[in-house]
Amino acid sequence: MDTETLTKVIDMLDNILESTRDEDVKLYYSFSAEENRMLGRRKALEDFKEYLNKYIDKQVAQMETEQGM
Repeated sequence: MDTETLTKVIDMLDNILESTRDEDVKLYYSFSAEENRMLGRRKALEDFKEYLNKYIDKQVAQMETEQGM
């Protein structure tokens, strides 16, 4: 996969997560079913972002190993 594209996707995820951060902090203490789903979606986006970051790190490490860095 193209790491430049993945970096753009990660930036998009960061924008989504940042734009909802204040709302999510307020919801953290509410515990309604809808609010728990919203927090679950946020966690899923954070996990996906982390997965993509790890993939990029692995690709960079592999490239550095191949180039003898």
